[in-house]
Amino acid sequence: MAQLTTLAHAFLAARAARFAWLDKLCAVAPAHDGDYEPLRLIREALACYLDGYIMAANLTTAAHVEHTLVEELRRRGFVPVKASPILHGAIASASANKLFADPEVLEKIDHLRQVRNPLTHRKVDGHKHSVMRRSRAPKRAPELILEDDAPLGLEVTHGLFFASLRPFKAPTVPDVAASSEGQS
Repeated sequence: MAQLTTLAHAFLAARAARFAWLDKLCAVAPAHDGDYEPLRLIREALACYLDGYIMAANLTTAAHVEHTLVEELRRRGFVPVKASPILHGAIASASANKLFADPEVLEKIDHLRQVRNPLTHRKVDGHKHSVMRRSRAPKRAPELILEDDAPLGLEVTHGLFFASLRPFKAPTVPDVAASSEGQS
């Protein structure tokens, strides 16, 4: 029973540390007038991270980044509306079209893609991006390698979300007087 208590305290301490880190990062947008999926992916990523589901947090941040990047490319006319490039192609298109002033943004996104790929696609044994291979050189547990990846994913997700916000345009309300004049 003492071991379970120790594990529970360690879990709660780690969760509290994740809360403190996220508190410094996150501000919540008061309103969102866009697709549901990217917003929900952010919420899921935050919840997964806080509860210690680190692999799920890494996957959902990568999914959010892909959604947001492709949508930004569409908005600016760099990708046909019906096309949906894979993340690697979206990164290449964003680079070619200078979507971001800071090229480091795309480097971070590509790093997230590389981290995500072995989690979603079966790679050959010993692939350079696999969690086990990445954990060998620094001699760290695979869980710690995944935990190291999560903050970068959340930072990029948070930054892209706020960078992609557009000014709110209130719907125009017809002039009541003008419309009533036409009805007389």
